[in-house]
Amino acid sequence: MKHFFTILFIALLAASCHEEQQPIVVHLWPEGAPSDNGYTQEEGDERHCWGVFDPTLTVYLPEQPSGQAILCCPGGGYVDVWYGTEGNNYGEWMTGQGITLCVLKYRLPNGHRMIPMEDVQRAMELMREHREEWHVEQLGVMGFSAGGHLASTAATHWTDSLYRPDFQVLFYPVISMDSALTHMGSRHYLLGDEPTDEMVRLYSNELQVTDETPEAFIVLSQDDDVVAPENTYRYREALEAHGVACTMLLLPWGSHGWSGHPEFAFNGVWQSALSEWLKTIRK
Repeated sequence: MKHFFTILFIALLAASCHEEQQPIVVHLWPEGAPSDNGYTQEEGDERHCWGVFDPTLTVYLPEQPSGQAILCCPGGGYVDVWYGTEGNNYGEWMTGQGITLCVLKYRLPNGHRMIPMEDVQRAMELMREHREEWHVEQLGVMGFSAGGHLASTAATHWTDSLYRPDFQVLFYPVISMDSALTHMGSRHYLLGDEPTDEMVRLYSNELQVTDETPEAFIVLSQDDDVVAPENTYRYREALEAHGVACTMLLLPWGSHGWSGHPEFAFNGVWQSALSEWLKTIRK
């Protein structure tokens, strides 16, 4: 009986500790966002959502923090946000690496191209405001597909050091808005049907790289038939031309959207490579 109560106590203690590690959900604009994307109702499920008008940040805290924190921008072609497979699914893995993961459920543009970046910058403000309790010493951005475009926009369009990420991690990213290689759905939902040449150039992030752009880790499949790998190749060339370090992991197959799927054959490969890269850049 004594052993039974000892085991019960340990189980309850473990459950209590687990409960303490549940993610924190923060509303970015509790008093209302500064701009309106026209949506009034959000729909979706535990994997993805659309019609986002009340953006949130889901914060996963590690038990043994390394000081690195990542703002995660899930993909979805700027028409929805796959915050489950390309966000929350990585909470346990990232925190196991000692990394704070903040998954951003951002507002969708719906004809207002600046709105997703408003949410990214507000999220970065919050992460820096909570740097002590969220263990934010080195802040990076991570993005998938169109979320990769959003993350690379954060990495190339910042004008204040408050919004400059320390590093960027991109999965099969949309980079360019050039019609010859972009994902046309992402371009349509971000810039509309007839964007000006100036707008296309501005949001073609391979053209916005400078010497101050943060270093990058990019992983993609060479057979991606949704977002042309040329997006990544041109971005890597631009980074290297400006003396910015870029590590590219090119997987032999996998097409697009494989991230977050536990059965994907190369999960161990990219996870090992990313884990080692994050250790090498850790301040």
